[in-house]
Amino acid sequence: MNKKSAASRSPLGNFIAAIPTEDKTAFANEVGSDIAYLYQVAGKKDPNPTLRLAMSLHTVSKKWARKLHIPALSFEDLLVGKPMKKLSSEHRGLEVPTVDPSMKED
Repeated sequence: MNKKSAASRSPLGNFIAAIPTEDKTAFANEVGSDIAYLYQVAGKKDPNPTLRLAMSLHTVSKKWARKLHIPALSFEDLLVGKPMKKLSSEHRGLEVPTVDPSMKED
């Protein structure tokens, strides 16, 4: 199996490659995924449009919020839908982080 060069990998691919083999599963568990899925995401040729839109909304809302004197959108504000489901049996007992509504900016 040929390993990709660092120049041909995505930033996520390079990050995963830098993690020692024995720590990759622990890293994946901490982010609420598994290493196979992270490799799949890292190998996508097309950018994630949902993530790009969320990043843009967050950034642009800061500019507009200053003009309008309202709070900017946080990434937590942009989380919609049900919490992420566990991706494998390895994740049993892993809590999905949630945002306390009382801590939300007004």
